[in-house]
Amino acid sequence: MPLKTFASCLLVLGTVGQLAAQSVASASLKDARPRQQQAADWIVTAEDYMNAGDWLAAEQLLDRAIAAQHDLVAAYLLRARVREQQRDLEGAITDYTAAVHLQPDRYEARFQRAMVLYDAQRYPEARADLRFLLANPPTQTNAVFYYGQGNEGSLQTSGITTIQSNLRVKWLNTLGLTYYHQEDYANARKFFGLAIAEDSTYAESYVNLGLTAENQFDTTRAIANYKNALHHAPDNATAMRNLGSIARRQNNQALLNQIVSHYGADGYESALQAGLTFLEQNDYPAAIASFTQALSWEPDNAEAYLQRGFAYEKAELFAQALADYTKVIEDDPTAEKAYSNRGNVRAKLEDHNQAISDYTQALVVNPKNARVLYNRAIAYHHLGEPDRACQDWQEALELGNPDAKRPLSSLCQP
Repeated sequence: MPLKTFASCLLVLGTVGQLAAQSVASASLKDARPRQQQAADWIVTAEDYMNAGDWLAAEQLLDRAIAAQHDLVAAYLLRARVREQQRDLEGAITDYTAAVHLQPDRYEARFQRAMVLYDAQRYPEARADLRFLLANPPTQTNAVFYYGQGNEGSLQTSGITTIQSNLRVKWLNTLGLTYYHQEDYANARKFFGLAIAEDSTYAESYVNLGLTAENQFDTTRAIANYKNALHHAPDNATAMRNLGSIARRQNNQALLNQIVSHYGADGYESALQAGLTFLEQNDYPAAIASFTQALSWEPDNAEAYLQRGFAYEKAELFAQALADYTKVIEDDPTAEKAYSNRGNVRAKLEDHNQAISDYTQALVVNPKNARVLYNRAIAYHHLGEPDRACQDWQEALELGNPDAKRPLSSLCQP
């Protein structure tokens, strides 16, 4: 599935606390000022808690602010962000909806609600917000907000036309993705194409078109789009990975060579893709060297350790393979693949007790891994425990591993 690349929208006309203070200043009833000022103070303090990563304390203060002043849009926007951080998507949607009802032209509220609806897989509702935004482009006064990776200062001073175009590209891509996830590829292509028409240099639009083409089994078009993405953004990880995956799947030697020579020069992703290509070609020393180079860029990246461990395993350098798999497990005790692979190495070393221990840990993470059940059964068989072996083979077969049929019929009692 496509990687999410849409960063949260933030205000640059002033902090949320400043906006709250402005709303307090506009209050006309003298006896309401203490309550409103207190609400504004809670919002400012809540922002401090958010900056410190104390989401619970921030939410509690925002609850109090909203209870004190029900129409304070800034409080709903902040609490929605807090709830997003805590993965309370429904709560975030509720708060963004309250902000939209109170101030229908708050574009960041609509955009953020669309993003959360998208994350919650409520695609038709996300589309409604995105279509509203596209039909009602932001004006000079309410459009000056920016999205994550851009530099705040440069966007503040850039023209409104540029800001509108950048936002439209984001909205069009997200709209296309809502159709993509529902397998309506014709509409997905339509909106990705409109995004490219808006900005032909934005790599993510080509990536999304490539993913759509792959799902329609049109690898020629997928390759062309991934190459376009890499032309505009040579370090785009999704484009590079998917292009390499197609090349390896097709055994397309020309494309594999192109990936190694053209995209394999610098950077973690380039080195990783070169390593995967060498691994596919059974050139294990070159694969190990490439994964090691990838780790020089990102020394703690679990994927590179896992792939290098596999290359060591294929090269029968079992001690090194065990070390890499163990590194992954130490960093992430839920690393199912690392447990499974380390179990395989230990089985090859005839350390069946330790292999069973690793397979069991992998099954704690994913009890329905039929391949791990099959391999654990073999380890039990080597240890002379036929009942446990047959039980695992039976379960592996029920979960869809056809390899379990033979040992069940030849080694297990009916």
